Amino acid sequence: MKYLFFDIECSNGHNICSFGYVIADQSFCILQKEDIVINPESPILLAPHGKRPKIQLAYSDDYLKHQPTFDAFYPKIKGILCDKNTILFGHSISSDFGFLNLACKRYNLPRLEIEGYDMQKAYQMVSNCQHVQSLESIIEELQISHELVFHKSCDDAEATMLICQKIFEKYQLNMQNFKKKFANCLRKNSTSTSKEQKTNFTQKVNELRKKHLKAARPQKVAFSDGFKTLSPKTQFKHITNLFKAGFDYTNRIKDCDIFVVDDKAGNRKKYFDSLRAQGLQKSSITKNQLAKLLSERIDATGANNKSCQQ
Repeated sequence: MKYLFFDIECSNGHNICSFGYVIADQSFCILQKEDIVINPESPILLAPHGKRPKIQLAYSDDYLKHQPTFDAFYPKIKGILCDKNTILFGHSISSDFGFLNLACKRYNLPRLEIEGYDMQKAYQMVSNCQHVQSLESIIEELQISHELVFHKSCDDAEATMLICQKIFEKYQLNMQNFKKKFANCLRKNSTSTSKEQKTNFTQKVNELRKKHLKAARPQKVAFSDGFKTLSPKTQFKHITNLFKAGFDYTNRIKDCDIFVVDDKAGNRKKYFDSLRAQGLQKSSITKNQLAKLLSERIDATGANNKSCQQ
């Protein structure tokens, strides 16, 4: 049995631009190390406009643009991650699973049925730390000497391996007792967990709707493909603003009154266009137009509430 440590970097918080991995034997001797550099087909946005980014990628924007896209590397990445003779490890591994799922959805590829151990969570357990920590800070705390370039995926994968090795040595572990001690650090990526996440998402939306939506017959708003690439936290923020402004949210394009278009051309936009072509009366607005509309509605609601209280 071999150990596989992997890491993913993204160009803008969700589009993969590198997949790095290290394969090691059970003595943590590196057998293979590689960085797969990927064209994210998106601009490099590592910080809000006008601010300095907190991280620096290992590759230039121009270099990334000249690499093949994710779909070209999918068979290779699938072969690496789905190898039955390896055990997967990652740092905040659920985030990397999420990036892979978004890429598979974007390029209409089958979702990867994989599971692995989250070493960020494992270190949080053994250090009794109340918050999760970055790779750099853990490496520093453990006083691990290295010549690694952080945010280069294959080097981050090696850093994860070094942390795992340190924990194995400190607690005199083998894989069997590691699995017992860190059972709650195992993360699974499967269609069943996807269904659970979808159910949880719907429940959360219903809670927000009940709390914030006061309109009797609200217009329903659906979003285009780019909405799915946002983090759940950001999605809920947008949905909450819809409710506060007197609109309702729907994922079903056929049920919406207003469709929000963005720069992501995908199946949702194509379906909306086909409905319009069939003569269904549905209006569309841009993200910026929606933001302005919501802001005006929320401000007006706040002013009315103040007036009623006086």
